[in-house]
Amino acid sequence: MQKSISTKLIGRIEGEDLKRFKEGFREVAEVECWNWSKAKSGAGYGLCYINQEVVLAHRVAWALHHAKEIPEGMVIRHSCDNPACVNPAHLVVGSQRDNIRDAIQRGRWSAPPIFHGERHPMAKLTDAERAFIASSSEPIEDIVSRFGITRNYGLALRRRAGRGCGHVRNKQGQMVSVEDRI
Repeated sequence: MQKSISTKLIGRIEGEDLKRFKEGFREVAEVECWNWSKAKSGAGYGLCYINQEVVLAHRVAWALHHAKEIPEGMVIRHSCDNPACVNPAHLVVGSQRDNIRDAIQRGRWSAPPIFHGERHPMAKLTDAERAFIASSSEPIEDIVSRFGITRNYGLALRRRAGRGCGHVRNKQGQMVSVEDRI
């Protein structure tokens, strides 16, 4: 995570650092984006070196333009939705909540998928195997060795027998009990 530009750092953006920063973009009309042309993060945000620290270029642009520190815990939002833009007219200070709200309103937000049961990348058992274990009368030691699970997990599955699993639903969207899945 990049560090916030502090007031002390702003006063020290001079000489070679300032020259290199200004070489990273071309000022065009104020209504247009001033795209950062040097190093970028994986998400497309401009990166620059100031006093041997890697910082986000749009944060430097905002701090230089306003000649003040970015308030603690705040982010610099892009009104243009262009992460490479360093045009101060397109940069607005706000909270991370504001930033997420902007993304949702502009259709740029997608929540990460939530995986349950056998769809989870770390799942060791299929839903059918979980149902089998829950309803099986085999000794728990046999179940543990057969499926490569811990004794506690096997016992927990048995305790849940008949209560169903919230993530297993039928085509109508209703929760399915263990007996219905066998």
